[in-house]
Parts: sequence; C-alpha cells; structure tokens
Amino acid sequence: MLSMLAAIQAPIIMMSQNRQSAKDRLDAEIDHSVNLRAELTIREISERLRMIEQMIAITAFERVDQQENDCEHGAE
Repeated sequence: MLSMLAAIQAPIIMMSQNRQSAKDRLDAEIDHSVNLRAELTIREISERLRMIEQMIAITAFERVDQQENDCEHGAE
C-alpha cells in the first residue's frame, strides 16, 4: 500500500519540482535583464554627470578668467 502511494506521489512531486525549476529560471532571466538595464542606466547617468562636471569646471575657469581681466582693466 505504501509503495503504491509513493508511486503515485513521485510523478506529482517531480512535476512540481520541474515547474519550480522553470519558474526559478524565468526569475533569474528577469533579474538578469533588470540588472543589465540598471547597469546601462547607471552608465548613462555617470556620463551625463561627467559632462555636467566638465561644463561647471569650464564655466568656473571662464569666470575666474573674466574676473582677472576685469581686475587688470580696472587697475589701469
């Protein structure tokens, strides 16, 4: 009797495990896709930040240069 119950339960348990494995694989694929998109977004944001930093530095140098020119012309 016990072996008959085990024989009936075994395929059901295996199907359940296979479904869980398939679900786990799908979850892993989704996680990978999300991670790739996040990495690309972070790279894009980093590049934009670098460009903004360069623009700020250029603007700061231009202001310093303008102030030096103003001081030189004001002293004359």
